[in-house]
Amino acid sequence: TIQSESDHFKRQVVQNSWRVYTFSPSMRLDYLKYVSPLVVKALGHPKFDRLYSKDTLPVDRTLIERGAGRKVVLLKIHWTKKGGGKVYTPDLSVYMEFVKLFGRYDDLFFAVMPHPNFFHNSNKFGFGAQAEKFRLLVESMPNAMLCLQSDYRPVLVVSDYIITDRSSVMVEAGVLDVPVMYMTGKDWEPLNDAVQPIIMSYYLGKTCEDMVRFLEMCREGHDPKRTERQAAVREYIPYFDGKCGERIAQDMIDGVKNMG
Repeated sequence: TIQSESDHFKRQVVQNSWRVYTFSPSMRLDYLKYVSPLVVKALGHPKFDRLYSKDTLPVDRTLIERGAGRKVVLLKIHWTKKGGGKVYTPDLSVYMEFVKLFGRYDDLFFAVMPHPNFFHNSNKFGFGAQAEKFRLLVESMPNAMLCLQSDYRPVLVVSDYIITDRSSVMVEAGVLDVPVMYMTGKDWEPLNDAVQPIIMSYYLGKTCEDMVRFLEMCREGHDPKRTERQAAVREYIPYFDGKCGERIAQDMIDGVKNMG
Protein backbone atom coordinates (compact mmCIF):
# COMPACT_ATOMS: atom_id res chain seq x y z
CA THR A 1 0.00 0.00 0.00
CA ILE A 2 1.04 3.64 -0.35
CA GLN A 3 1.24 4.00 3.43
CA SER A 4 3.42 0.92 3.80
CA GLU A 5 5.70 2.07 0.99
CA SER A 6 6.17 5.41 2.73
CA ASP A 7 6.80 3.81 6.14
CA HIS A 8 9.37 1.36 4.85
CA PHE A 9 11.30 3.34 2.29
CA LYS A 10 10.63 7.08 2.42
CA ARG A 11 11.14 8.07 6.04
CA GLN A 12 14.04 10.42 6.68
CA VAL A 13 15.82 7.88 8.86
CA VAL A 14 16.03 5.59 5.81
CA GLN A 15 16.80 8.31 3.28
CA ASN A 16 19.67 9.64 5.41
CA SER A 17 21.14 6.36 6.62
CA TRP A 18 24.80 5.47 6.26
CA ARG A 19 23.81 1.79 6.00
CA VAL A 20 20.52 -0.04 5.47
CA TYR A 21 20.58 -3.78 6.12
CA THR A 22 17.92 -6.09 4.69
CA PHE A 23 17.14 -9.78 5.10
CA SER A 24 17.42 -10.77 1.42
CA PRO A 25 18.69 -9.67 -2.00
CA SER A 26 15.06 -9.44 -3.14
CA MET A 27 14.27 -6.95 -0.39
CA ARG A 28 17.42 -5.00 -1.29
CA LEU A 29 16.03 -4.45 -4.78
CA ASP A 30 13.02 -2.70 -3.28
CA TYR A 31 15.24 -0.37 -1.26
CA LEU A 32 17.34 0.43 -4.33
CA LYS A 33 14.34 2.25 -5.80
CA TYR A 34 14.81 4.86 -3.08
CA VAL A 35 18.33 4.50 -1.59
CA SER A 36 21.85 4.37 -3.05
CA PRO A 37 23.22 0.86 -3.74
CA LEU A 38 26.33 1.84 -1.73
CA VAL A 39 24.10 2.12 1.34
CA VAL A 40 21.89 -0.96 1.09
CA LYS A 41 23.36 -4.33 2.07
CA ALA A 42 21.62 -7.72 2.10
CA LEU A 43 23.30 -9.58 4.95
CA GLY A 44 20.29 -10.97 6.78
CA HIS A 45 18.29 -9.69 9.76
CA PRO A 46 19.37 -10.29 13.38
CA LYS A 47 15.81 -11.17 14.40
CA PHE A 48 16.20 -14.42 12.48
CA ASP A 49 19.33 -15.26 14.48
CA ARG A 50 17.24 -15.69 17.62
CA LEU A 51 14.79 -17.92 15.78
CA TYR A 52 17.67 -19.95 14.36
CA SER A 53 18.79 -20.55 17.93
CA LYS A 54 15.24 -20.86 19.22
CA ASP A 55 16.24 -23.41 21.86
CA THR A 56 18.01 -20.55 23.67
CA LEU A 57 14.94 -18.29 23.64
CA PRO A 58 12.81 -17.95 26.77
CA VAL A 59 9.46 -19.69 26.39
CA ASP A 60 6.07 -18.78 27.82
CA ARG A 61 5.96 -21.06 30.86
CA THR A 62 2.31 -20.27 31.60
CA LEU A 63 1.37 -21.37 28.11
CA ILE A 64 3.34 -24.60 28.47
CA GLU A 65 1.78 -25.36 31.85
CA ARG A 66 -1.76 -24.67 30.72
CA GLY A 67 -1.20 -26.52 27.46
CA ALA A 68 -0.28 -29.63 29.48
CA GLY A 69 1.40 -31.42 26.59
CA ARG A 70 -1.21 -30.57 23.96
CA LYS A 71 -0.30 -29.18 20.54
CA VAL A 72 -0.29 -25.37 20.63
CA VAL A 73 -2.16 -23.36 17.98
CA LEU A 74 -1.07 -19.73 17.72
CA LEU A 75 -3.81 -17.37 16.50
CA LYS A 76 -2.04 -14.03 15.79
CA ILE A 77 -4.42 -11.28 14.72
CA HIS A 78 -4.49 -7.61 13.77
CA TRP A 79 -7.68 -5.56 13.44
CA THR A 80 -9.84 -4.31 10.60
CA LYS A 81 -10.62 -0.61 10.61
CA LYS A 82 -14.32 0.11 10.37
CA GLY A 83 -15.75 2.36 7.72
CA GLY A 84 -14.62 2.21 4.11
CA GLY A 85 -11.28 1.56 2.50
CA LYS A 86 -9.58 -1.71 1.73
CA VAL A 87 -10.11 -4.59 4.16
CA TYR A 88 -6.91 -6.62 4.44
CA THR A 89 -7.69 -8.61 7.59
CA PRO A 90 -10.76 -10.67 8.43
CA ASP A 91 -13.48 -8.96 10.42
CA LEU A 92 -13.24 -9.79 14.12
CA SER A 93 -16.53 -11.67 13.79
CA VAL A 94 -14.70 -14.30 11.71
CA TYR A 95 -12.26 -14.94 14.55
CA MET A 96 -15.06 -14.92 17.14
CA GLU A 97 -16.86 -17.60 15.16
CA PHE A 98 -13.65 -19.64 15.20
CA VAL A 99 -13.03 -19.17 18.93
CA LYS A 100 -16.52 -20.50 19.67
CA LEU A 101 -15.39 -23.81 18.14
CA PHE A 102 -12.35 -24.28 20.38
CA GLY A 103 -14.32 -26.66 22.57
CA ARG A 104 -14.31 -29.20 19.74
CA TYR A 105 -10.56 -29.55 20.05
CA ASP A 106 -9.75 -30.61 23.59
CA ASP A 107 -6.54 -32.15 22.23
CA LEU A 108 -5.29 -28.68 21.24
CA PHE A 109 -4.46 -25.53 23.20
CA PHE A 110 -4.97 -22.11 21.62
CA ALA A 111 -2.67 -19.14 22.22
CA VAL A 112 -4.68 -16.13 21.05
CA MET A 113 -2.33 -13.18 20.52
CA PRO A 114 -3.82 -9.90 19.28
CA HIS A 115 -1.64 -7.00 18.20
CA PRO A 116 -0.22 -5.33 21.34
CA ASN A 117 -2.41 -2.26 20.66
CA PHE A 118 -5.50 -4.27 19.77
CA PHE A 119 -7.55 -3.45 22.86
CA HIS A 120 -5.98 -0.02 23.35
CA ASN A 121 -7.05 1.07 19.85
CA SER A 122 -10.38 -0.75 19.74
CA ASN A 123 -12.53 2.30 20.51
CA LYS A 124 -10.46 4.54 18.24
CA PHE A 125 -11.06 2.26 15.28
CA GLY A 126 -14.71 1.55 16.03
CA PHE A 127 -14.73 -1.99 17.42
CA GLY A 128 -14.51 -1.40 21.18
CA ALA A 129 -17.64 -3.32 22.20
CA GLN A 130 -16.79 -6.19 19.85
CA ALA A 131 -13.23 -6.33 21.20
CA GLU A 132 -14.51 -6.70 24.76
CA LYS A 133 -16.83 -9.52 23.69
CA PHE A 134 -13.86 -11.15 22.00
CA ARG A 135 -11.78 -10.89 25.16
CA LEU A 136 -14.50 -12.46 27.31
CA LEU A 137 -15.09 -15.21 24.75
CA VAL A 138 -11.42 -16.24 24.64
CA GLU A 139 -11.15 -16.14 28.44
CA SER A 140 -14.21 -18.40 28.73
CA MET A 141 -12.53 -21.18 26.74
CA PRO A 142 -10.75 -23.71 28.99
CA ASN A 143 -8.29 -24.65 26.24
CA ALA A 144 -7.33 -21.08 25.30
CA MET A 145 -5.13 -18.33 26.67
CA LEU A 146 -5.09 -14.64 25.75
CA CYS A 147 -1.49 -13.55 25.18
CA LEU A 148 -1.05 -9.77 25.41
CA GLN A 149 2.73 -9.39 25.70
CA SER A 150 4.51 -7.37 23.05
CA ASP A 151 7.31 -9.94 22.61
CA TYR A 152 5.67 -12.69 20.58
CA ARG A 153 8.72 -14.95 20.39
CA PRO A 154 8.20 -16.92 23.66
CA VAL A 155 4.82 -17.98 22.26
CA LEU A 156 5.89 -18.31 18.63
CA VAL A 157 8.69 -20.78 19.35
CA VAL A 158 6.43 -23.24 21.20
CA SER A 159 3.63 -23.15 18.61
CA ASP A 160 2.95 -26.28 16.60
CA TYR A 161 0.52 -24.66 14.15
CA ILE A 162 0.24 -20.96 13.27
CA ILE A 163 -2.67 -18.90 11.97
CA THR A 164 -1.75 -15.28 11.29
CA ASP A 165 -2.92 -12.32 9.28
CA ARG A 166 -0.91 -9.17 8.39
CA SER A 167 1.07 -9.20 11.59
CA SER A 168 4.66 -9.02 12.71
CA VAL A 169 5.06 -12.80 12.56
CA MET A 170 3.84 -13.37 9.02
CA VAL A 171 7.33 -13.75 7.54
CA GLU A 172 9.16 -15.13 10.56
CA ALA A 173 6.65 -17.95 10.94
CA GLY A 174 8.01 -19.54 7.78
CA VAL A 175 11.40 -20.43 9.27
CA LEU A 176 9.90 -22.51 12.11
CA ASP A 177 9.03 -25.48 9.89
CA VAL A 178 5.44 -25.79 11.13
CA PRO A 179 2.18 -25.46 9.16
CA VAL A 180 1.17 -21.81 8.71
CA MET A 181 -2.14 -20.34 7.51
CA TYR A 182 -2.22 -16.73 6.32
CA MET A 183 -5.61 -15.07 6.74
CA THR A 184 -6.82 -12.19 4.59
CA GLY A 185 -9.88 -9.98 4.52
CA LYS A 186 -12.07 -9.49 1.48
CA ASP A 187 -9.20 -7.66 -0.22
CA TRP A 188 -5.71 -9.00 -0.87
CA GLU A 189 -3.02 -6.66 0.42
CA PRO A 190 -0.29 -6.01 -2.16
CA LEU A 191 2.96 -7.56 -0.96
CA ASN A 192 6.43 -6.84 -2.29
CA ASP A 193 8.36 -9.40 -4.31
CA ALA A 194 10.61 -10.22 -1.34
CA VAL A 195 7.69 -11.34 0.82
CA GLN A 196 4.88 -12.57 -1.41
CA PRO A 197 6.51 -15.91 -2.42
CA ILE A 198 6.91 -16.77 1.27
CA ILE A 199 3.29 -15.95 2.05
CA MET A 200 2.06 -17.85 -1.01
CA SER A 201 3.81 -20.96 0.29
CA TYR A 202 1.48 -20.90 3.32
CA TYR A 203 -2.10 -22.14 3.45
CA LEU A 204 -4.39 -19.23 2.59
CA GLY A 205 -7.73 -18.51 4.24
CA LYS A 206 -10.49 -15.93 4.61
CA THR A 207 -13.20 -17.65 6.63
CA CYS A 208 -13.80 -19.61 9.80
CA GLU A 209 -14.34 -22.68 7.65
CA ASP A 210 -10.86 -22.25 6.16
CA MET A 211 -9.33 -22.22 9.65
CA VAL A 212 -11.31 -25.31 10.62
CA ARG A 213 -10.06 -27.17 7.54
CA PHE A 214 -6.52 -26.13 8.39
CA LEU A 215 -6.86 -27.48 11.94
CA GLU A 216 -8.33 -30.77 10.74
CA MET A 217 -5.46 -31.17 8.29
CA CYS A 218 -2.91 -30.49 11.04
CA ARG A 219 -4.57 -32.89 13.48
CA GLU A 220 -4.31 -35.62 10.87
CA GLY A 221 -0.58 -34.98 10.60
CA HIS A 222 -0.69 -33.63 7.04
CA ASP A 223 1.31 -30.70 5.71
CA PRO A 224 1.25 -30.95 1.89
CA LYS A 225 2.80 -27.48 1.38
CA ARG A 226 5.82 -28.18 3.57
CA THR A 227 8.25 -28.74 0.69
CA GLU A 228 7.02 -25.59 -1.07
CA ARG A 229 7.31 -23.59 2.14
CA GLN A 230 10.83 -24.83 2.86
CA ALA A 231 11.92 -23.96 -0.69
CA ALA A 232 10.46 -20.45 -0.42
CA VAL A 233 12.23 -19.87 2.89
CA ARG A 234 15.56 -21.07 1.48
CA GLU A 235 15.25 -18.76 -1.52
CA TYR A 236 13.76 -15.65 0.04
CA ILE A 237 15.30 -15.81 3.55
CA PRO A 238 18.74 -16.96 2.39
CA TYR A 239 20.69 -15.86 5.47
CA PHE A 240 18.94 -18.03 8.03
CA ASP A 241 22.15 -19.31 9.60
CA GLY A 242 22.36 -17.55 12.97
CA LYS A 243 25.15 -15.23 11.80
CA CYS A 244 23.30 -12.17 10.47
CA GLY A 245 24.30 -10.00 13.41
CA GLU A 246 27.95 -10.98 13.05
CA ARG A 247 27.96 -10.11 9.34
CA ILE A 248 26.34 -6.74 9.96
CA ALA A 249 28.76 -5.87 12.77
CA GLN A 250 31.76 -6.81 10.63
CA ASP A 251 30.43 -4.81 7.68
CA MET A 252 30.08 -1.72 9.88
CA ILE A 253 33.59 -2.18 11.21
CA ASP A 254 34.95 -2.55 7.68
CA GLY A 255 32.95 0.45 6.52
CA VAL A 256 34.35 2.69 9.24
CA LYS A 257 37.90 1.51 8.51
CA ASN A 258 37.46 2.24 4.80
CA MET A 259 36.30 5.76 5.58
CA GLY A 260 39.76 6.48 6.97
